[in-house]
Amino acid sequence: MKPTLYFVTCLIAILGLTSHTEAIEVQGVEGENVKIDCRYPKGFENYEKYLTDVRYKRNNALIRSKKPNTLVTEGRYTMYDNTATRVFTITIKEAQMSDAKTYWCAVERTLRDDYTEVKLTVRPGVKSYAGEEGGSVKIECRYPEGFENYEKYLTDVRYKQNNALIRANKHNTLVTDGRYSLYDNTLEKVFTVTIKELLMSDAGTYWCAVERTLNDDYTEVRLTVHPGVTSRAEVIEVHGDEGGSVKIDCRYSQGFENYEKYLTDIRYKRKNALIRANKPNTLVMEGRYSLYDNTSATVFTVAIKELQMSDNKTYWCAVERTLGDDYTEVRLIVHPVLGVPRIQKVIRVHGEEGKSVKIDCRYQEGFEHYKKYLTSAGRVINDTVIKTEYSNTLVTSGRYSLYDNTSARVYTVTIRELRMNDAGTYKCAVDRQQTDDFIRVTLTFHPGVTSYAEGIEAHGEEGGSVKIDCRYPQGFGNYQKYLTDNKWKLHNALIRSTKPNTLVTDGRYSLYDNTSARVFTVTIKDLQMSDAGTYWCAVERTLNDDYTEIRLTVQAGVKSSEKDIRVSGTEGGSVMIDCRYKNGYENSEKYLIDATRKLNNVLIRAKKPNTLVTEGRYSLYDNTSARVFTVSIKELQKSDAKAYWCAVERTLSEDYAEVRLTVQSELTTSDEVIKVHGTEGGIVKINCRYPEGFENYEKYLTEVRYKRNNALIRANKPNTLVTWGRYSLYDNTAARVFTITINELRHSDSGTYWCAVERTMNDDYTEVKLTVH
Repeated sequence: MKPTLYFVTCLIAILGLTSHTEAIEVQGVEGENVKIDCRYPKGFENYEKYLTDVRYKRNNALIRSKKPNTLVTEGRYTMYDNTATRVFTITIKEAQMSDAKTYWCAVERTLRDDYTEVKLTVRPGVKSYAGEEGGSVKIECRYPEGFENYEKYLTDVRYKQNNALIRANKHNTLVTDGRYSLYDNTLEKVFTVTIKELLMSDAGTYWCAVERTLNDDYTEVRLTVHPGVTSRAEVIEVHGDEGGSVKIDCRYSQGFENYEKYLTDIRYKRKNALIRANKPNTLVMEGRYSLYDNTSATVFTVAIKELQMSDNKTYWCAVERTLGDDYTEVRLIVHPVLGVPRIQKVIRVHGEEGKSVKIDCRYQEGFEHYKKYLTSAGRVINDTVIKTEYSNTLVTSGRYSLYDNTSARVYTVTIRELRMNDAGTYKCAVDRQQTDDFIRVTLTFHPGVTSYAEGIEAHGEEGGSVKIDCRYPQGFGNYQKYLTDNKWKLHNALIRSTKPNTLVTDGRYSLYDNTSARVFTVTIKDLQMSDAGTYWCAVERTLNDDYTEIRLTVQAGVKSSEKDIRVSGTEGGSVMIDCRYKNGYENSEKYLIDATRKLNNVLIRAKKPNTLVTEGRYSLYDNTSARVFTVSIKELQKSDAKAYWCAVERTLSEDYAEVRLTVQSELTTSDEVIKVHGTEGGIVKINCRYPEGFENYEKYLTEVRYKRNNALIRANKPNTLVTWGRYSLYDNTAARVFTITINELRHSDSGTYWCAVERTMNDDYTEVKLTVH
């Protein structure tokens, strides 16, 4: 017995790897790619791997690996053996229903190959159906054997059983609900949904669903609806006065938003269009005609100005379609002017940016009790700025006000806080029954401050400071000012003024608003290379804030590439080494080398400028605009602590800058306590610093130490603003500081918190004491 036992023991040792009994189940979708991940034990990294659908037949391999860590392609199959994770992945492209069967992932060995069973199922892909507006469409939904007695339904909201448009209560019985009907043919395992009287709004995505105990089974269906013939029998009748203008509203059916529209006086003659829409939601003008297609209201409006008696005839509003255009008849009746003549006067007014302007609009006797309004000429039709409700009563709307003095037969429009884009043409109008009476108004004005709207160029040097002067117009002295690096985001202000003519400081930023000079000055100190970018000086106003763009460039503080570089990191973390070089070497190759300075000891080399290169634990990025190439080393080891050289490859001799790297033991919890104060209803910022090498670790704020799940807010990505309720967090990896902002402070917020860096073993905590006054 002993020799036999010895033989069995040796055999087990020789065989080592045993076949896996646990099968892998993989699901795919017809027409899409399917991935199969096959794991294997340590020690088999350099063995050949393959996929087969015939077990114990090596020659029947569908695809076989040639080399580890190398992509192999064979027809619709690709394979990649990742020896670092001990997983080889097979991808089947454009899966077919016939691919659904059993496969085996195999590792080729000397005595007997190792097999892992793979069961692949393939679901039908997305089916597309089409119907015509007003017609019907049938959608066929197949399901697998064994689900004959399960309920079936159609929905347009996936994972919502209660949103079923129709549901089968009985099998092999027609179920009807409104425009929907469903018939479940259990013999052929197909249930058919019919939708009748199709609408353009029916187009979209649906799901055929089989209701199951845990998760329902869904098959996606896409439905398109083509517009039907919708010619209108109704006739539009409009009236206008000779010399005046008229508007014709032409309605069309939903689904024709992107079709061309036109007006013609000869039916069935596209080329005789008096005016044609080229783009939806855009005003088109042609002589006396203008056309605006409002797709949200499914109405296109044609305006005819300076009406003549010869315009008195029949027209057609038309929608251009592939088979036959859709026409609506229009009868225009033009009346000769017998009463009050129209006023032809043109008013020209001037104002100054930031100030107010008044426009006096006179009208003839007899129109005292008609409504008056101001409209924007040359813009969207019916773009009324302000309109009266009653005579001799002041009406206000935003920056506009209107007063109609009937005794003087003058109504006055006032525009406040003038802006540059207010300049243009307007119309004073009297609202009459048949056609409105217009006076053209041209508004021009001078800028309140020269070069106010232009972009500002600011320059600084790393480690130094920069001042940015932001001018604003007269009349805005008491408005709040701020600096932001995120336009249209009020809460992203880097610093904000609280009082005019008072210095405000927040971290590296300070702001002083000099109201007498109408300039507020922002100072940024301790400049960093990451400060370079675009900012906006902003004046906070009621409707839209006023912005002036700033482009800030920061020059490197170190002038010579020969200076020694000293960096440190933490074991297990990562480190970044910034290697500066002189002007003129942007297109030269850069690399990192260990202390031997031998070319064959190059750890990583840049192939192209402004392109990230990765080699194992090393990566290199050459930023030619800043003349800095940055080397990153991740998963730091104690053995990495030594001397290196940043090198620029030159024609005669290389240019070296020495780098000394020290590697510290793992990060330990900080004893530092951060104390911050805030005011109830205000905001507070908490700056949490962390050591070099932990840039890509997750950060969070908690009020319960050692409880990751109790995080009040957590950073998912570095250098990205994360917001949750009243909390926001931004992790600035360049400065190794993550900043937490708490808005709308409450007295109950006072207490102890912890800034935390999430690590594999034990998280790193820094205590924060917050006091809210």
